[in-house]
Amino acid sequence: MKPVGGVLTAVGSAVFFVIAVTEVEAIPPKFEDLTLQIALTNDTIFPMEPVRLTITLGNRTEQPVLGHDRLHPGLGTLTFRVAGKDGLFHIIHLGTVLHMDADAHEKLLPPGYEQSEQVDLWHGTVANSLFKAIFPEPGKYSFKANLTSIDRKSSIESNIVQIRVLEPEPVDEAAWEYLRDYELKNGRFFFISTYDPKELAGIEKFIGLFPNSRYVLFGHYTLGLSYYITKNLDQARASLETVARRKHFFYGDKVLYYLIQICLRSGKIEEARSHLSVLKTDYPGSTRLEPAERNIYRATRP
Repeated sequence: MKPVGGVLTAVGSAVFFVIAVTEVEAIPPKFEDLTLQIALTNDTIFPMEPVRLTITLGNRTEQPVLGHDRLHPGLGTLTFRVAGKDGLFHIIHLGTVLHMDADAHEKLLPPGYEQSEQVDLWHGTVANSLFKAIFPEPGKYSFKANLTSIDRKSSIESNIVQIRVLEPEPVDEAAWEYLRDYELKNGRFFFISTYDPKELAGIEKFIGLFPNSRYVLFGHYTLGLSYYITKNLDQARASLETVARRKHFFYGDKVLYYLIQICLRSGKIEEARSHLSVLKTDYPGSTRLEPAERNIYRATRP
């Protein structure tokens, strides 16, 4: 409140100066008044395993706030910072300013607004591998996110979460060395779906060399996706079913989704429904659930 004037008032022998006050207009909330939270699905991983983050943007003020909903890496507004043994946070950029400026737009976020986005992060081991700077070796890491306004003049910072990267187990050491050597030689991450027959043969070789490694499921998964995109559906199905038989695979919901797609393309509606039932039970919050249900509906409607 602020004084706007006053008058002298006498009461008996005492004289008072009475001050009139008025309410100051409330300052509208700014971008910095929004909240950004991150949570981990898995806070303990082995080298080269992915990390799944849930990023939540919220407006906890009582007024609309001018912001945006660009919460996915690669759109130019979201960056991550990681601290290792030295305790110093290093920024990791995903996306480009050109991408951000190309299709960015602001929007009013109403009171009580909340939006969440799931992000899967892989880490690599060489300079041109996307997440080299995030988890370069086993150990404990602190991790946080930063969201910038569209005009890049304001930003908000998330809470800090802790991630522990374990030493590879003995059965996995040789496989880890193989994957790391591949990246050093080829400058790319090993588990990437491909059309290249040579790359497909390399994934098959890895599966044959390290059948008992925890990384072999990522090999079957990558092989299944590669066969799927090259329309070798029988081979895709065999690889993905190998993964589906193992519970709690990181991309288990995606495995089931692609198996549903393969069944629908092959006219195996009941088998598709069976995979959908597992998807609902094991991954009730999956983003793949709705499109899977929609695709089955479209394939069976009159």
